Amino acid sequence: MTGSGRSSRVGPRSAQRADPGSRATAGEVSRLFERGGHALTADQARALEAYLSLLFRWSSTFNLTGFRGAEAAAEGLLFDATVVAPLLPEGGAILDVGAGAGGLAIALRVLRPDLALRLVEARAKRAAFLRAVRRELGLDRFEVIEARAEALGRRDADAAYARAVLPPREWVRLGAALVRPNGLVLCLSAAPVDPAIVPGDAVLVAERRYALPASGAERVVSALRIEAR
Repeated sequence: MTGSGRSSRVGPRSAQRADPGSRATAGEVSRLFERGGHALTADQARALEAYLSLLFRWSSTFNLTGFRGAEAAAEGLLFDATVVAPLLPEGGAILDVGAGAGGLAIALRVLRPDLALRLVEARAKRAAFLRAVRRELGLDRFEVIEARAEALGRRDADAAYARAVLPPREWVRLGAALVRPNGLVLCLSAAPVDPAIVPGDAVLVAERRYALPASGAERVVSALRIEAR
């Protein structure tokens, strides 16, 4: 999906709001993605630049991220979306559990504007930041839910993912309770999912191994389909 003819609605608006004194530029973001083999359109790069600029501004007051500099933030927060995006169903309702600063969801929104994203974040400051991102970047189909995922009490997502929120066994169990029958639970980790933790109603349908473009750190995205019960 990256580098395609699709453009994200956030592109032109974010370009107007980008802080000229920010520590992120569209060129830096584009070069990082290109090193990983994924070309961004100009609109996509500007949208991601606008997000990082807003993140850095908020982080000067609130401790939202430990990343310093555009390259480290783009790699640590955004690049995983290039692997996750092709695994998600067309027009799907996607749940981001423990969204934190929202980088993965923002990148997915830019690369896959057909998706409807729901970000679940229990920490008030981070949820407030995510609402500011939605407002400043003019995002639609982008819902922020200030709550714990365990309290959602509904099973209506087409896919759910979490990054560094729970141990894999716990996340698979929780994720399976959040997606509709035949929905996907995505595990993002440094190692493949252990088959021993896969529940009986889940099937491993995809596994993508890759390295981050700057640090070379190895990552794995595993997609489990939760069969109808």
